[in-house]
Amino acid sequence: MLIKPATKTRIDLGFKLKDKPPTERLENSGPFGAMFTHRVRLSNPEEVNEELKSWISEAYEKSI
Repeated sequence: MLIKPATKTRIDLGFKLKDKPPTERLENSGPFGAMFTHRVRLSNPEEVNEELKSWISEAYEKSI
């Protein structure tokens, strides 16, 4: 997983989740290129929810 400052008010999280189809929130990787398959944009702390935590856990499990 990658945490990247995108703007003054947003960070982007990069994930490598090869078998996950993109969704409205779990987007294609965009500027992260071939290193990651998906990206999530975060603009406020309330966006860190159970869905995001599950993607973080899944990405971690697939990396070990």
